[in-house]
Amino acid sequence: MSNSSIKTVSLTNRSEDEALPKLKELTLEYLKVIEDGDFSSLSRFMHPEALNTFKTMLFPLFEREAEQGERELIDICFGCQSNVQMLSFMESGEFFNGFMRLFSQQVKEIQMRFEKVEVLGLIREDDVYHTLNRVAINVDGISVESFEVLCFQQHNNNWHLHLTKEIKGLASTLETTQIKYH
Repeated sequence: MSNSSIKTVSLTNRSEDEALPKLKELTLEYLKVIEDGDFSSLSRFMHPEALNTFKTMLFPLFEREAEQGERELIDICFGCQSNVQMLSFMESGEFFNGFMRLFSQQVKEIQMRFEKVEVLGLIREDDVYHTLNRVAINVDGISVESFEVLCFQQHNNNWHLHLTKEIKGLASTLETTQIKYH
C-alpha cells in the first residue's frame, strides 16, 4: 500500500466542534422520521446529488415496468394518474419521496421503535462529516443494537445526508432484480 492511498480522519465528540450539535440534531430528527414510518418525507434530509443518484439508479426500473405493460410499482409509489414520462420530468426529491411511500406503508404495519440512539462522535473527511451512532432498534419485540454511520455534507449552508447504505443497497437490489410488489 502506498502512502498516497492512506487517508487520515479524526474522531471528535468535543462540543466545541461547531458541526456536531447541528449534525446530532439532524441525526436524531432523521431517525425519528424513520421510526414514525414517514419515509415519504425523507428527501428533505438528503443532499441534492444523493437524490439525483437515487433517481438515476431507479428510474430504469419504472421504464422496464412500462415496457412490459405493467403499472403496479408506479401506481403504488406515484398513483394511478402517473406515467413514466411524468416521472422523467419529476424533481429528484419528489421522485425519492414517491418511491419511499412504498416503504412507509410497509413499516407502519410492523411494530418498530428505537430503544436507544446515541450520537457517539463525528468523523470529518474533507467536506463530508460522518456521525457515528449507536442504535438499538426493536422490531416486533426483537431488539438489535448496531453502529450506524450517517454521512453529511453542506449544500447552500445547510447539512444534507448522502444516501445511506440501506438505501444504496435497496436501490442496487431493485435495479438488478425483477420484484413483484404485493
